[in-house]
Amino acid sequence: MPRGRKAVVNYEEEIQKVDMQITRWKKTIDELQGRRRELVEQREQAELETLRQVIQSTGMSVGEIISLVEGAGSPPAVQP
Repeated sequence: MPRGRKAVVNYEEEIQKVDMQITRWKKTIDELQGRRRELVEQREQAELETLRQVIQSTGMSVGEIISLVEGAGSPPAVQP
């Protein structure tokens, strides 16, 4: 049984369609990356606010908190 003729492909139109899709997706990616940056910044601000509240509730100064944290990170001294 004979097959039908293949449709003539207009390569320029197809390339243009693909280019338009690429442009649209790049815009979407840019928007999503911007939204991600906003969310990361908001998360960091929320974490800093939580930290500020904790420091304030202890009654300790920032310097005291820093010393405490830095001291906790050091390994204990080994005695001979």
